[in-house]
Amino acid sequence: MNKLGENIRRRISQLGTTQRCVAKEAGVSHVLISRLISGNIKTTGKLSLIAKVLGLTVEQLESGDFKQSVTPNSDHGSNQNRIRSYDLAQIKCWDESTPLSNNEVELPLFKEVELAAGTGRTQVQESTSEKLRFSKSTLKAQCVDPSSAACCIISGDSMEPILPDKSTVAVDTDNKTIVDGKMYAIDYGGLLRVKFLYRLPSGGIRLRSANRDEYPDEDLTEKDRDSLTIIGRIFWYAVTL
Repeated sequence: MNKLGENIRRRISQLGTTQRCVAKEAGVSHVLISRLISGNIKTTGKLSLIAKVLGLTVEQLESGDFKQSVTPNSDHGSNQNRIRSYDLAQIKCWDESTPLSNNEVELPLFKEVELAAGTGRTQVQESTSEKLRFSKSTLKAQCVDPSSAACCIISGDSMEPILPDKSTVAVDTDNKTIVDGKMYAIDYGGLLRVKFLYRLPSGGIRLRSANRDEYPDEDLTEKDRDSLTIIGRIFWYAVTL
């Protein structure tokens, strides 16, 4: 990574935003931002646009002479749709006694179950005391009906490094149509799993793990599909590192 690329990466991190958001605000391609950060290109004629979105001058961005604190210029901060920095002191904790806001819903959490990534578990139990909260706008953006969504904790290592053991996933049980390469929760022969699914000729399905070195693909014929039930598509997941 060259100096300019490192400065762009550092500033994006300071602002708590993403390469994609910077590209959108600057009116440039995400590929351009990525290539600058990786050092594949050393500069661009659109650097002034990128610097403005990042609240810096071109000279500051090139030299790296900017403070760690985020001090956007007036033009940068005047538009609510611009990239913002977030004051961590404003983040508030909540628990089951905290009332739901008008823009929130609670999804059931199947905690004891552990949707399998490896050998699988067959016992599915909803936690009576724990829920996960989602904003209605998040679910709407994914076209998910809250009444058809649920969260589960997976077990095993077949989906590492994407989903380490004990990761949490959210499932849209209304969405069972296979789109190649998407992640689904399935019940196969009594084993609950999370896998990438692919359609095969003559009605077959391929089950693919992220950890393919230890868990090779499983190709099911149309006849094998009688033992498989698609629970729903994974539309969200969270991991702890």
